[in-house]
Amino acid sequence: MSKKKTSAWRRVMRREWLALRANPWELALMSWWPLLLLAILWWTLAAGLPRNLPLVWVDHDKSASSRQLLQLLESSPTLGLSLRLPDEMAAMHAVRSGHALAWLVVPRDFERDIKHGVAPTVHLQVNAQQSTGAGMVKSQVQTALALFSAGAELKIRTAQGESAASAMNNLEPLRPGLMTLFNGSMNYEAFLVPALGTALLQLFAMFIAVACVGRELKHGTVKAWLEHADGNLLTALAAKLVINLAPLALLTCGMLFGLSLVRGFVVQGSLPLLLLAHLLGLLANAALGVVAVLATRSLRMGLSVAGVIASPAFTYSGAGYPLMAMPLAAQAWAWLLPLTHLLRLQAEQWGMGAPVIYSLDDLWVLAAMAIFPCLLVPRLMSRCLSADAWGRA
Repeated sequence: MSKKKTSAWRRVMRREWLALRANPWELALMSWWPLLLLAILWWTLAAGLPRNLPLVWVDHDKSASSRQLLQLLESSPTLGLSLRLPDEMAAMHAVRSGHALAWLVVPRDFERDIKHGVAPTVHLQVNAQQSTGAGMVKSQVQTALALFSAGAELKIRTAQGESAASAMNNLEPLRPGLMTLFNGSMNYEAFLVPALGTALLQLFAMFIAVACVGRELKHGTVKAWLEHADGNLLTALAAKLVINLAPLALLTCGMLFGLSLVRGFVVQGSLPLLLLAHLLGLLANAALGVVAVLATRSLRMGLSVAGVIASPAFTYSGAGYPLMAMPLAAQAWAWLLPLTHLLRLQAEQWGMGAPVIYSLDDLWVLAAMAIFPCLLVPRLMSRCLSADAWGRA
């Protein structure tokens, strides 16, 4: 790089730093705001596995067998048997008021039916509006009921003279060989912190790009900005984005290395590829932000367009709801968002340990999304050099 270009680069960066120091809120947007929100997100999910999910129960039998079942449920750290209630109406009130996720009803004659070989029905009612918690409660209750049922059946068979080994074989004539391939512990920190943290930082990249370029339009300083770069648009834009996106790049590295080195969630695939993909993702989202603010020639409208693009990006990424189950129009929109490709590559390299070649297509798409919007910038910038594009909020 020539001395002239180096000097222009430094002048633009110095000018940008002085502008950030003069605007504490914009400085916060690219520094401690994303750090604070990422820290809150991480702290919220640090437990990894939900514990003590509130479950109330109604015991109409009040027998030794019903107490044994409740002890099995209490032994699960996921469940918190918070309250014993007299009837189903009180249990329904507890769920509707938000004090419980579900209620369990042990029927009358529960113990007598078991002894007579009659299978009683234990009713579990869950609040599926909170689908994640409800699903975990159902899973833990089903496990406890299966253990209790097996134990009760084993006692009956052995009491009838059948050997314990034969009774066990008859209890499980078919044994499923179920295996969880990735994230076997179902740790929500390992799954949600990388996904939501990445979405958060990528969103900030777009809004920061809109804010730092939109400031020049709002204050009518576009020509002064370009003059500091000796009229070189690429130098002016690159130097501005580097100083604004550098904290996000550091936060991204801190998140990835913190999860892998401090929290022990090992990256199963290629860490260099993952870091490169995150960098391209930041650039791609920033490029979209630049195009949004230059196309609208307004900081306010640029932020609105960026909000429409970035805010629902996680919903369409396939990380929460399966992408292949969405309508074709939604899948097409998801494909146009950098976050979709970044999170898919992250899932392949972070937890699945996929070969690098499997993730190269998403990497090329991210690179294209970082480069292609830049081809539109010169034409859009030419529309912003006139005074009628300045001073808009």
